[in-house]
Amino acid sequence: MLDAIDGGRRVAFGANGTAGVFVTLPHPSASLSIVLANQLFTSAAFMLAVRAVTDGANANPATGLQPLLVGLSATCLLQCTLPVSGCTLNPARDFAPRLFASLAAGYGLPLLPAVGPRAFWAPLVGPYLGCALGSLVYELCFHRQLKVFGKSAGVNEVADDEAADGRGDGELKKLMMVDRATSKMQISDE
Repeated sequence: MLDAIDGGRRVAFGANGTAGVFVTLPHPSASLSIVLANQLFTSAAFMLAVRAVTDGANANPATGLQPLLVGLSATCLLQCTLPVSGCTLNPARDFAPRLFASLAAGYGLPLLPAVGPRAFWAPLVGPYLGCALGSLVYELCFHRQLKVFGKSAGVNEVADDEAADGRGDGELKKLMMVDRATSKMQISDE
């Protein structure tokens, strides 16, 4: 099939280039710094979305919706970054096919440059650093605040403290609880 395009001569880039079938390639006018910044931002935003959807301290969506929301966030981010970085979010999606195309498919070393916007290490390093950055930002800016907010505003904690202190009057108490699996408010008698 590729022979019909490149005439049996494997050309990585250009008008008859077919390397894009195997690897994710950035836009030809993108610099290495733009590609790395794109990788960092995309991975950090994706990690923020994953942490927000799956954090137990947050008001989580129903458990069945979590995979859908993570998938939608990945799809949106990948579609936004497609023109710049070639839609790379997972290092395994680029590096293994790049090795295969270079060594087995006959494209050779042009797919493994060490410098320039097509540097092989950019899709390897960028997502790891971006995910670490996104997780750190979520932890510092959101998770700690959610834990503090949840403890200060929780109805169950106040009732439990009254019962532990002996201030409870023995009457039937109704406590409001949020069932995290269904995100529904329930009233229980304890």
